[in-house]
Amino acid sequence: MGLPDSSDSVTNPTTTDHLDPADSDGTLATLIPAGREDITVEWLEFVLSRRSGPSTPGKLQFSVTAGAEPGTNYATAVYAVHVTRHTDPANGERKEDERRLIVKLPHDDPFGRFFCFATRCYEREILFYDRLAPALESALGRELAVPRYYHGATDGRGGVVMAMDDLRALGYRMPAAASRLDEHHVLLVVSALAEVVAAGLVVQQRGGPPAELLRHPLLNIGSMWAGPRMEVDLIRAGLLGYIGFLRHYPERCAAAAKLETLLDSARELMVEGMHAGGRLRSICHGDLWKLNMMFRYPSEKDGAPDAVMLLDWQHCHFGNFLVDLFSVLVNNTDRQFRRRHTEGVLRHFHGRLVAALDAAGLSADQLGLGSWEQLRDDYRSSMKAALIRVIFDVVLPLADADATSGAPEGATPQELVDRLVGAMSVRTSDTQLETLLLELLDEMEEAGVL
Repeated sequence: MGLPDSSDSVTNPTTTDHLDPADSDGTLATLIPAGREDITVEWLEFVLSRRSGPSTPGKLQFSVTAGAEPGTNYATAVYAVHVTRHTDPANGERKEDERRLIVKLPHDDPFGRFFCFATRCYEREILFYDRLAPALESALGRELAVPRYYHGATDGRGGVVMAMDDLRALGYRMPAAASRLDEHHVLLVVSALAEVVAAGLVVQQRGGPPAELLRHPLLNIGSMWAGPRMEVDLIRAGLLGYIGFLRHYPERCAAAAKLETLLDSARELMVEGMHAGGRLRSICHGDLWKLNMMFRYPSEKDGAPDAVMLLDWQHCHFGNFLVDLFSVLVNNTDRQFRRRHTEGVLRHFHGRLVAALDAAGLSADQLGLGSWEQLRDDYRSSMKAALIRVIFDVVLPLADADATSGAPEGATPQELVDRLVGAMSVRTSDTQLETLLLELLDEMEEAGVL
């Protein structure tokens, strides 16, 4: 099977196709604030109306603060917006209505801008929240573990704005950046993922416009990583960064040489494996590391979470969902955990997927899902494509957050990426990151992936 069609024919598909007739000029709908000072009462009134309809009379006040810790977001500036509406009902009682939002705005980093443009990642995320998530939830008959979304717009050049619920106000929080997820956290994530995959399978089975949406060019993995906008090969960049890191360790040079032989074919191997691998295809997240998930804890004290939300759907696509399972395990656990728990995680995912399909009135056997043992075998056969995709994620933390900010004005995308590769080709002082990267190599050699 050849590479999927990487047509780039749909440009900025989600900026204006959902506007109300009353807003036909699109001024507020397409407005992308340049910074926090451009978040205004008028714009917030419009954003809130997208979810709740026309607002009730009253004075709206708001405050804006930083919405993400340094190092937790690479491509956008994130702000927390606290909105309060003061109303005076006819009976004289004064009421307050509060909303806490997260607003994503364009990043001032040139590489972040290029990355958003080349991969069309925020056009894709807006498509997911605007159209795909509602279709999936309708098919499944219940809400998925994704944030409530209000509004989004993109200019197709790396500029973006999105507004959604601030999950911190609902008791959710991210795991610590330096932590590893335990079994309970991982099972929550794969349970939520199974619901998304099941919804995608239900949509395909039922057909109609929702099924046609799955064929949208933005959900085509070839368009994301091999499309006309991809002037430089970011998958190759990730491999080069990893190879540069490994060469600081003489005993790893032979393995680095094996990786080097994949440089010319890596992107094609990854795209093919992510598009057509496994027995079934469905909606995939594409980037499941721990800073793209938030957990809800019943109390402020340490304890087991009771819910999860999956965030940042910039890389969602239609394809081999087994790559998502690999991403959950490699990005968020250590080698010891994977040795002890991978089969249990795959069995749990399979059970949740079958249960979700049964609840929707579909037979897993009829769809050709197969047993969990078959899922395990398909997972193993998908590991090379998954590894190539995940490498960029796991080596990116080697680079300083401002790795490309010193580039000369007007630097080409290739020059920006070359700077990034150089910043990743280092021997890190972060012992946990070092262990993760070295263990990943050993594990892939043991599994016969390299």
